[in-house]
Amino acid sequence: MPSNNRNIVISGVVVALLAIGIGGWMFYTREPQAIDSTTIEIEGSASDFPFTKTTEGRKHVEDTASYHIEVMYPDTVGISATAGTSGERIALQKMEQYVKGVVSDFKKEDTGQSGIKKTLEMGYKRFESAHTVSFVFTVSADTGGAHPISYFKTFVWNKKGEALSLGGILKGNYLAKLSQLSKAQVKANIQTMSGGEVEAVIFEEGFAPTQDNFQNFYLDGTELVLLFDPYQVAAYAAGAQEVHIKLPEIKEFVQSEYLQG
Repeated sequence: MPSNNRNIVISGVVVALLAIGIGGWMFYTREPQAIDSTTIEIEGSASDFPFTKTTEGRKHVEDTASYHIEVMYPDTVGISATAGTSGERIALQKMEQYVKGVVSDFKKEDTGQSGIKKTLEMGYKRFESAHTVSFVFTVSADTGGAHPISYFKTFVWNKKGEALSLGGILKGNYLAKLSQLSKAQVKANIQTMSGGEVEAVIFEEGFAPTQDNFQNFYLDGTELVLLFDPYQVAAYAAGAQEVHIKLPEIKEFVQSEYLQG
């Protein structure tokens, strides 16, 4: 390809990413919270939220003229026996409450468009380390916008059945360290994805060392994985981002018990 044409193509891609990204960041900061509920109180019996037991967990499906819902959520946690049945039950109830809250909020969401059938899909994956069990929920809601709203929600439990935040696993000025490492890794990821021809278009606000920016994480073996929703740290075209950090590499910030095998 002639150099002039090649430069035009590259410039076009950069402009597209910037256009999508700027609009996307505004969209990200406004929209996902609309249906991401963690505090809604759900009343009633199990018959109000019927599910089918599968090998992967519990499955709930609803289909009407205005929406289609299909969600999966766990029916077991698998934490240590020392937590007892009450610890297992409380962990399950918290995750089930979250799922029901998302579904309830989704049903109430007004698209403002007639003839649009909304869709909500939710799945999860389970990860384990020597001291924790983590669940990563992936939510995708299509309410007729330019793109589906996609985001993560994670739950991390220790083997006693206690919910963990990053502050329960890390110490010191860990947010600044995670911000630095995440920014470098995401930029490298995007440059690799683009073949190295397009400079990474990232959103500095998404890497700011705040609890909100690093609320979604899980532990897998000796690795800490940070999850960033689409639009949080990069343009929509770059998709969701994952940052993988080996705990021994940041051991000065890790609580001692989580460095032990």
